[in-house]
Amino acid sequence: MRPARLFAALLSFSLVSLPAGVVGASSASAADSIPTRVEMQASAGKLVHDTPYKIVGDVVATLPDGSDVRVPDGQAKLQRKFRGKTAWRTLATAPADQTFQFSTRAVANATYRVVYGGGSVTDETTGTAYVFEPSQASKGLWVARDLNARDVQPKPNRYFIKGNVNPGWGKKIVKLERKTCKKCRWKVYAKQRTTRTGGYRFPVDFPRPGRAWFYRVVVPKTTSHIKSTSQVFRALTY
Repeated sequence: MRPARLFAALLSFSLVSLPAGVVGASSASAADSIPTRVEMQASAGKLVHDTPYKIVGDVVATLPDGSDVRVPDGQAKLQRKFRGKTAWRTLATAPADQTFQFSTRAVANATYRVVYGGGSVTDETTGTAYVFEPSQASKGLWVARDLNARDVQPKPNRYFIKGNVNPGWGKKIVKLERKTCKKCRWKVYAKQRTTRTGGYRFPVDFPRPGRAWFYRVVVPKTTSHIKSTSQVFRALTY
């Protein structure tokens, strides 16, 4: 994407933007076809479930002289297809003659695309129609489940890591991993089946004084979500 060029010099479009040799050419066809492309940027490639996700960009036309302008007509549609599915769903629509800014929320692993359906303008002086061809671009988004993990101490010298997995992890296995030094490998310390609503609670042990252990909660990857891990909890004995 080249926003400096587009935004600084081409904030508006009219037929005077077309080269004189194109607008006034006696050999111009009844409908001149102009190629377009969608230039888009996404706010992230990986997010946690239910966090904001934004896509911005422009639909750009390349004129016969090689210059780029934002298209003057048509609509840009934001569409989403979940991983493992075949159907595309339109989430939002915006005018293509200005920078589009789409906002949604991360739900599951998906591909997002912005589709420009095409458009046209006509030079009233020459009667020439300029047809802007359809185009599209896409971005993939990977989504982790939200494990909502936190540490609790319900009574002296009793510590737990508890939370609730979202979305949709009721009555399924969740693991607690531990490593006994910073450079050690993570190993499964405990596992349990969540409650109907995805809740879990693991008791944790502490090392001898002067050492630290590290814990994290893990849910395996599925088609809809990537492998999901909580923040790391440090168990330290003074």
